[in-house]
Amino acid sequence: MSATLKERIAQVVLQAGDDDGCSTIPSELIAAAAKLTMQLTPEDLSRFPEWWYPPLSAKSAGALKWKEGWERLWFEALVEILYQSGESGLPVLFEFLDRDLKTYHAMVVVRLLRFAANGTRKKEILDRLKARLPALNHPAGTESVDEVMLWASYGDSRLTKLLRSMSKLSLKGIGQVTVGSAMKEWVESRSP
Repeated sequence: MSATLKERIAQVVLQAGDDDGCSTIPSELIAAAAKLTMQLTPEDLSRFPEWWYPPLSAKSAGALKWKEGWERLWFEALVEILYQSGESGLPVLFEFLDRDLKTYHAMVVVRLLRFAANGTRKKEILDRLKARLPALNHPAGTESVDEVMLWASYGDSRLTKLLRSMSKLSLKGIGQVTVGSAMKEWVESRSP
């Protein structure tokens, strides 16, 4: 089953690669991940931490045109699958959040805030994020804010509201950076 599962995850990555870029929430990724989660067991999800780095190359997955970003696309597919798996995906997302290496924190933070926005273990998730964001190495904290703001700009304003509740949290960076100042900088960088 392991090889088959890896190949099915690779198919999610391939379908996600068909999205139209950065203009909307990645609907192809969401749809492909949701379809796969119906076939997964908690045991399957427990394998995801060891697959943070793709066990299949872009070439072997038939995705040569995405070779440059394959690792990032793979990880985003993993965390979206975990999100689509509901609460059974939370333990692995928490594990990815707690890691200092071998993770793209920004992608994990977005999925956790999406859970919280839906009312799933909201207090626990927000408490974990409030503890973890200030501890993330630079630039992971500001990248996480940027990713949340990007998703919010795609139409999920609930994420901005949750992030704003943490605006006074300090982030590691050059100078004095808070969640709030990173949010403001993100907005200003997109103003004409």
